[in-house]
Amino acid sequence: MNKKTRNLIIIGAVVVVVAILVVAGIFLGKDILDKGKLVKEVETIAKLDITKDKFDTEIKTSGNYGKVESAIKEYFNEYADNLQTSMNAISEEKLQGIMSDSNFQGEDKKFEKVLQDIKETREAFNGGMDKLIAQMEETNIMAKIEEKGVSKKYQDLYRELMFDKNIMDQVKEQQEQLKKSKDDLNKILDLNEKVYQLLAANSGKWSFQNGKLRFSDEGVYNQYNDIMKEADSLN
Repeated sequence: MNKKTRNLIIIGAVVVVVAILVVAGIFLGKDILDKGKLVKEVETIAKLDITKDKFDTEIKTSGNYGKVESAIKEYFNEYADNLQTSMNAISEEKLQGIMSDSNFQGEDKKFEKVLQDIKETREAFNGGMDKLIAQMEETNIMAKIEEKGVSKKYQDLYRELMFDKNIMDQVKEQQEQLKKSKDDLNKILDLNEKVYQLLAANSGKWSFQNGKLRFSDEGVYNQYNDIMKEADSLN
């Protein structure tokens, strides 16, 4: 092999190596940029009140980072949907309808409609709340990234981001608040249900006059007072 040929081969090899390094640098640079974008997106979500604030669902990264971002945003989007389902079940209008004085003034002395409304409200609310509470369990949080089929590297990144102290503190706080809200509302629904069931079973022993329930039977009156004492204890 003459000197000129050998020089050409060396130059060609150098060009190839440089090209490989340039391509690797491009991909490495993009990798760093995508990770930076992903971290920024998660930091933005962490600052929000996930019970009411809207967040950007657009995926800003690509490749496996895009899958991690997608899993995170899908998780919080589903959380928001489940929360909305629960809140819709106990809208102010529905609760006012359940507790309205007009229920005592109608001809439905068996209170079939309002008792059915209580049953449906309880089922819809509890269903949504149970989904929310279950969604906060670690296995269900990790399930979102496992569905994406990414390597352990990206699953670990998802775990690191999702179990960030700021996010998890917020999640745990919300979980406790949700459990308490669920218990409190169920107690309120249960007490209203008890009142209507008591009145339905004793339709000839009470009347509604001047905005108040009046009883002609002392035993029914005592039972009603016991329910009111339970209601007072909730305050």
